[in-house]
Amino acid sequence: MTPFYEIGINLAKNIHKISKAKLIIGGYHITALPETLEKPFEIGILGEREEILTEIVKNYINKPDQEKVWLSETKGISYFDKNGKVKINQRSSLVDVNKIPITDWSVFDKERIVQTINMPVNGNFKPKKVGIIYTSRGCPYSCSFCAHRIMQNNIRGVRYFPIERVLKEIKILYEKYKVECLMVYDDTFVSSKARIKQLIEGLKKYNLLGKICFFNLFTRANLVDKELVELLKELNTSTVFIGIESGSEKILKSLKDGPIGLPNMKRSIKLLAKEKIYVTGSFMIFSPSEKKEDLNKSVKLAKWFCNQRNAYSLSYSITTPYPGTTMWDDLIKKHKKTNHDWSDFVMFYAFDRKKMPKIFFPPKDVSKKETKEYWLRFGELQSYLNQKNIKIEESKIHQKEFVDRINRFIKNPKKTFLKTIKNKSIVGYILEDIKIMIKAKLS
Repeated sequence: MTPFYEIGINLAKNIHKISKAKLIIGGYHITALPETLEKPFEIGILGEREEILTEIVKNYINKPDQEKVWLSETKGISYFDKNGKVKINQRSSLVDVNKIPITDWSVFDKERIVQTINMPVNGNFKPKKVGIIYTSRGCPYSCSFCAHRIMQNNIRGVRYFPIERVLKEIKILYEKYKVECLMVYDDTFVSSKARIKQLIEGLKKYNLLGKICFFNLFTRANLVDKELVELLKELNTSTVFIGIESGSEKILKSLKDGPIGLPNMKRSIKLLAKEKIYVTGSFMIFSPSEKKEDLNKSVKLAKWFCNQRNAYSLSYSITTPYPGTTMWDDLIKKHKKTNHDWSDFVMFYAFDRKKMPKIFFPPKDVSKKETKEYWLRFGELQSYLNQKNIKIEESKIHQKEFVDRINRFIKNPKKTFLKTIKNKSIVGYILEDIKIMIKAKLS
């Protein structure tokens, strides 16, 4: 990705010092800006080109003395000609997803496959072993900030992997790697109800429905209705991820593609709450043409979200014009700036959320001090939501403890009472129960 492009270049230089291996780069950044190919990389692969990479490796093995010939004939790459100039070959059609094999998970360390995340399951937080899969490629939308379109030749639409391939991969992750929950990294998982129904039936066939849950499925608010929520519940969905983006209708329309709106956003979150499906809500701040009034609306909406009973996590980031997005095309190219510090293109610092990244579109009516305050305010709301969920979970534990104690007392009052006062004073016993009752009421 763009903010790590220079890190990739430096890593390649260090590898080149100790190895004569041919170095190849792919991904969003080189696909959007193929002319930025730098040595010691020999080739940039543009878009989703698994089969091209295979072809290149075979050519290096079988035709090493004809490198310049086959490079000039290979579609969808950038490379250096004999004069050291970057050449760009036109991209061919998209990869046929029916021919993509199941991921060979054996080449990865288990620690890279599974991570443990504390997540809500039917309203109660539990640690689950989580794995990641893809079940499709592409998106029916083209939001101004999203670079995913560049990987699909700027073509809209979703290409679904064969359902049997998806089910077999889920089975492998569940049986071999003990994965309990899946994060599906599709751009918009909920774009087809028919597809979700197909997945549910397939999981039933493999006896996996209900044994595996789904976490942070990418969802659009305008697609959420009663039927979809019921399908997600049947699928055993723990949380969904919704790009709320802004509390301002004006900013929302400039960022998002397709039908969207704030009433839709709130309606969808409330609908999901009815089936105890939690939501990770994502906000983008300091967008093009955003003003103080718009930022205040976003803060207000973020507060509302954090106080919803099914709010799982608040995500926030700086609006960043990545190469390959229409935002980059419309706003960065106009200035005709050619020298960029790619490390500036980071939306947030994962290990220091108080540190504010570069703002590409600073609001004209907001001072630098106020800008920092808005950034920190979202951080406070994120912390508030995290703490709220911890307290709710603790109160449920205390509530259960109190109910258990009452039940024990009802069954055998004398034994329970004598056993308790043997180790502590009667006053201490009463005070502890009062404390438990107060905490239980919080839930």
